[in-house]
Amino acid sequence: ATFVGEALPDIYRGLIGKETPEQKVIQIQKLENTPVGSCKDSLFGEMAPKDGTTHCSDFFKCFACHSYAIVGTPRDLHRLFSFYWYLDAERQRSRSREWGEQFMETMSLIDSFTLDKFDPAVVVAAKEKAQVEPLKFWKSYQLEEERMVEHGTT
Repeated sequence: ATFVGEALPDIYRGLIGKETPEQKVIQIQKLENTPVGSCKDSLFGEMAPKDGTTHCSDFFKCFACHSYAIVGTPRDLHRLFSFYWYLDAERQRSRSREWGEQFMETMSLIDSFTLDKFDPAVVVAAKEKAQVEPLKFWKSYQLEEERMVEHGTT
């Protein structure tokens, strides 16, 4: 597994691909599934609410959180790329240029990170599958927005 919050500083510094073999593998005891990947602890992790009952749900914070992890499996990557395609849809609907740019930057980071850390064939397959069959969490959110537009309640 790779902890994205620990890897992003290296992406910004241009150090991706220069890790030693010892730095590439991190042993993890247990991960929780999230709509964007996995988490070491969604209740008490670095950016979690830490109240013992509320799971962290600020998915943009995942990318800077040391508790966030991506396991290079098709299933975990599917979660991340479902979020990716959600961002793409939101970017196109965004009323603010700044939000559109933020979504594009996040998508770019996801692309560079996943292609550098995982088997490119697995990444491409997960990305394509997520575009056609997004994770139910993201698909239902998009459908809800579409229903609101159809009924004139936006």
